[in-house]
This record gives sequence, C-alpha cells and structure tokens, in this order.
Amino acid sequence: MRNLTFYRATLLLTTIMAVGCSSDQELNHAYATAAKQGDITTLKTLLLQDVDVDATDRQHGATALMWAAHEGRIEAVRFLLSHGASINARQSAGRTALWYTAQK
Repeated sequence: MRNLTFYRATLLLTTIMAVGCSSDQELNHAYATAAKQGDITTLKTLLLQDVDVDATDRQHGATALMWAAHEGRIEAVRFLLSHGASINARQSAGRTALWYTAQK
C-alpha cells in the first residue's frame, strides 16, 4: 500500500512538473483528492508547492480537512491539523470538519 501511495505522489509530481498546473484551482483539486484518499505523501508534496492548508475546492467550498473527515481518513485529519488546518473553516453550506466527523 505504501508503494502505491508513493507511486501516486510521484506520478502527480511528475505530471505537475511536466505540464504544470495552469491554476491554483488545479492544485487545490489535487489537494482535495489527496485528502479524500488519505494520501499523506501527496498532501505533503502539495503543501511544499505552497498550496494553502485551508484551500477550498471550487464545487463545494470544502477544505482538505473537511474531505479527510468526510471520508474517515484519520491519519490525513491528524496530518492536516498538525500543519495548521482550521477546524472552524466552513464550506458553502456552512458545514465544518467537525460536522463531517459527527456524520461518521
């Protein structure tokens, strides 16, 4: 499993470096996807690329912390909190990461 995560992170980085991301929204989408999957390696990599720890996705206005909580990705939640993710951030419908955690 760890090798698969490393492979995904390497593939993502290779793609970003080869074609570049045309917008912050693309990086934010990759960040949200990594949080949904609990992919810590990719989350670390994207934070090194200056993605805002509380960046939101365009469709829902949800942060990576919200997505990690929604998907029950405990290690990703811990990682994001340790890197300063806001527990009080609200998405477009007013929900927080705590709301998503309570739904599990």
